[in-house]
Amino acid sequence: MKEILNLYRSKYKFIDFYDLLSVKILNNNLINSNYHFENTAYKDVNFIYETKNNDIRIDLPIWFGNPKHTKLKIMILGREPRDSNDKYNVEINPDDKYVFGSPFGIECWTDKNKYYRSFKNVISNPQILTYFTDAVKKYEVKNSKAESDINAKTNFWKTAENSVENFEFLKREIELLAPDVLIGLGNDSYNFLQTKFGDQLKVRKIIHPNARQDKASGKNAWVLASEELDKIIEE
Repeated sequence: MKEILNLYRSKYKFIDFYDLLSVKILNNNLINSNYHFENTAYKDVNFIYETKNNDIRIDLPIWFGNPKHTKLKIMILGREPRDSNDKYNVEINPDDKYVFGSPFGIECWTDKNKYYRSFKNVISNPQILTYFTDAVKKYEVKNSKAESDINAKTNFWKTAENSVENFEFLKREIELLAPDVLIGLGNDSYNFLQTKFGDQLKVRKIIHPNARQDKASGKNAWVLASEELDKIIEE
């Protein structure tokens, strides 16, 4: 995993992100049993960074499981980072206007969180390395969250395919992790991964935990996501 962290450090100048985040994860009893990053510097992280207009939100990758002792490596990719709440901002680099957080606000998961309900079985399984990241690495903060989301969704494919800023970086990240399966969270992420990597790797889709309740089955999206993920692991 050091090579992946070096890849990210070469592009995004974070400093203490993983030390800061590990305090919060290790204090969250729902998710800390299979988290292996060792905090070396911090004990108290009770501060919040405020996101401002024109900032760039970056979700740095998070993984559960020991890479040296797992039998299955799964890489779960969302579409892109989001700027939903300042409580998810872990570190900020004011020189580059980068604000760093974790995918899906992992450190803040509760037992009612939709992502936690979807992924709780895999992140606690010591036989599985579960790695979370995004297909698109940058999210531009606009005047409002609605404007930011529209900008990200509208430009997803253009940004994802950019060979200099995004695609080659993601390709290298995948090469370094060497996952057994790529999992796209929702249609956009899955379609992109299938198009670009489907001829080389096993690519699967699971429903986004925030999707609407399925009318046919009456099941909530996070229930379906968990079931779909279980099937992928059983393959």
